[in-house]
Amino acid sequence: MQIRDMKSYLRRVEHFFARDDFKLQSEEDKHYWEHLDSPNNDGEDWLLKMRRAKHESDYNLFLKSSLGMLYSSLDIALFNIARLVSEITKLDLNPKKYEPKRKEAMFSGDIGTYAKYLIDFHNINWDELLHDWMRIDRFRITRNYIIHQGGELEPEQIKRFDKIAMTEEGLSRESSSITISAFYLNAMSDHINFFFDKLCKRLDHRVIPKPQISIINNEKTRKFILCYTDNGKHQQKFKKP
Repeated sequence: MQIRDMKSYLRRVEHFFARDDFKLQSEEDKHYWEHLDSPNNDGEDWLLKMRRAKHESDYNLFLKSSLGMLYSSLDIALFNIARLVSEITKLDLNPKKYEPKRKEAMFSGDIGTYAKYLIDFHNINWDELLHDWMRIDRFRITRNYIIHQGGELEPEQIKRFDKIAMTEEGLSRESSSITISAFYLNAMSDHINFFFDKLCKRLDHRVIPKPQISIINNEKTRKFILCYTDNGKHQQKFKKP
């Protein structure tokens, strides 16, 4: 799924769970008032509790799987940018095979490799993107806790996670279990799109000072921007200057 599609996907599924929650809450309220004076309804109580537990479990699974999807979209988009820029500048090196000489914690994982590739080979001044990138790196760390550990923190990881959670609304923990909200996912989706817009604008000015291609946007200006969203389909919009 492309990053720009994530918000509409989240809205659709969030709406489904909201309707299910409203319906279930109505049945729970109805059951409570109908049996207020006759508490011996263990069978029906049990069924409602099981339905509530399933609803919460399914919703939590949706949020965590959506976080994984968003991160995968981020990974693919950053790779596509690095690959596309290399094609345009005739650089014959696969970003996936690049091994930076110096390892830095903030450039960890595949996305860190792609970022270093852009810095080392395409002269991107990352200082201008650093603040936004650090938030993405914290998202990477959170994603690893959720995907690789099922959202269960080891004791030595709690302090690090708490520092991250302090900076993000909708991200928290119950004991050692990470909890996330749709608000957090939407906020990260917006932030990632914002980061890519800034990155592509810098690539426009630094990598291609005299663009070999042009994309006509609403202001009819030439911009190397939003290339990450189309996974190559943007080439259909290219027009020789």
